[in-house]
Amino acid sequence: MSRRVGCIRALVVGVMVALISSGGVPIASATEPSGPHDALSLARAIHDVVVADPSATRVPPLARYKQVVIPDTQEAADVMAQELVGFSKVQPAVNPTMPLPPAAQRVVDYALSKLDGYYAYGGTGPQGFDCSGLTYMAYQSVGVSIPRSAGGQFKAGKAVDINELQMGDLVFYYSGPGHVAIYIGEGKIVHARNESIGIVVTGIDMSKYSGARRIL
Repeated sequence: MSRRVGCIRALVVGVMVALISSGGVPIASATEPSGPHDALSLARAIHDVVVADPSATRVPPLARYKQVVIPDTQEAADVMAQELVGFSKVQPAVNPTMPLPPAAQRVVDYALSKLDGYYAYGGTGPQGFDCSGLTYMAYQSVGVSIPRSAGGQFKAGKAVDINELQMGDLVFYYSGPGHVAIYIGEGKIVHARNESIGIVVTGIDMSKYSGARRIL
């Protein structure tokens, strides 16, 4: 194994151990808010090691990952290290400052990181959410405060036409409205649907659609 692959593998494992010992755990079994924040920490750490290596002239495009699942075994760490090296051979170097993704992307990433959670009336996490609790916390994750209820969120931001939806927009359903979701692009939404289905990604259901709002 080359010095570079070994360095990245050691870094991946080291970050994994540090996250677990400090309360962070793999996204798939997280019990504390983590998701994109843990992924960003891992991405930054890997980036710093590769940039610090004199033999590294190219860096993996870490923004390619919508979520980086923290490896929980040595084998998984090896696979991630090899994959990152493979990307680094064909992608241009990135700015070492690693700016945060746009806020709308982080809102979507937060909601998608909760897909293993469940619907809980009145819930705002870290795993149980109702529809407006998920949207409320997704915006809280980027420092933006919106009303807690679907009805209140329907009055926030500005109205958006269904044909002009952008990532992060809020999509509403039923009269009132009685349900809210987050648009994630390509005609899909992520939402805490109900107690029997939980937090899911679905297409936009135009039969019950009642409007959309842009917060960012």
